[in-house]
Amino acid sequence: MKITGTRFFLIETPRETGSISEHVMIRIDTDAGVSGWGELSDLAHGHPMNFPDFEVMEEEANRRIAGADPRNIARTRQQLGGILPAAFDIGLHDLLGKILDVPVCALLGGKLRDRIPFCYPIFGVDEDTIEANIQRVQRVYDMGFRRIRKYIGGHLDAEEKFLQKLRDTFGWELEIKSLDLSGRFYWQESLALLERFKQYRYEMAESVAKPRDDVDGMAEVRRRVGIPISEHLGGYEQIFRYKQAGAVDICNISTCGMGVSGCKAMFDFAHGIGLRALHGTTQELSIGTAAAAHVCAAIDRVDMPCDPAGPILYQADCTQNPVQYEDSSVVVPEGPGLGIEVDEEMLEELRYKGTRLKQMRSDA
Repeated sequence: MKITGTRFFLIETPRETGSISEHVMIRIDTDAGVSGWGELSDLAHGHPMNFPDFEVMEEEANRRIAGADPRNIARTRQQLGGILPAAFDIGLHDLLGKILDVPVCALLGGKLRDRIPFCYPIFGVDEDTIEANIQRVQRVYDMGFRRIRKYIGGHLDAEEKFLQKLRDTFGWELEIKSLDLSGRFYWQESLALLERFKQYRYEMAESVAKPRDDVDGMAEVRRRVGIPISEHLGGYEQIFRYKQAGAVDICNISTCGMGVSGCKAMFDFAHGIGLRALHGTTQELSIGTAAAAHVCAAIDRVDMPCDPAGPILYQADCTQNPVQYEDSSVVVPEGPGLGIEVDEEMLEELRYKGTRLKQMRSDA
């Protein structure tokens, strides 16, 4: 069996907040008629005009992997070089799982759990959006979810009003896993606002220093605030450096940032040097979320609730059987590969139309 080629699908999906996110879905085909799917998730962090030329990337990827053995993921990744490495790693694992008729978690050593605790994201608020975000919490609360994480924006008085109303409405039954400061504040500012919001009870804080490589400032916050500190980390050297500096308790690691194999390796490394780890997100669709679930199913331990919530956050998906959530947990999909079937008709419906770029131009 050999890989015959790949196709890229640039799509866009609306969030329940009304914003638009772009994604690239990749299909890897073989001469046996078996295909694997990968995902480059949530391109909304960048300006659409700065997107790479995905047609050229697709052409080059086809040139490099045509004829490759789908059972040799490591060799195929080497051949691809730097072309969407995480997305292809996900797709190659999906493909190999389908070929062998086993789930991706079996390729990583086996399934240790069927469900992964998760939390729903609530983004920064201002005075005009407090009530709308309380209603967003109400929506997922009514679905049976009892855990959120809160991004803190630049309107701190509004953020405090939101947190107060959150506690008034839902009491202490609703958990706040984390306050995510997104590297927005200098460490002294982070320390002050974490103390200010301590009365609303949250379990940890994330990205508490600006710039985000200010390990000394991060370590100072960690020393003074008395709660676990997390940061988005990737690579052995970076994780070890933050550990040595006393800057973090928890590594935030993402499959859609590192691929299936890379993410599993980083979890194992973090645990091996005495850190905790959580699975982060860039808000993936069901392919990326399923990949995250399979990694979390296979790691030795789950230290903290994971963050992937895209299949609930987005109002459209390109799969026939989206990832399911129950009782504040992600359900690990069953079946060979990722256990997710892509709906190619829906891919066409969601094909990129430049909606976010048009919105940006109209707002300018």
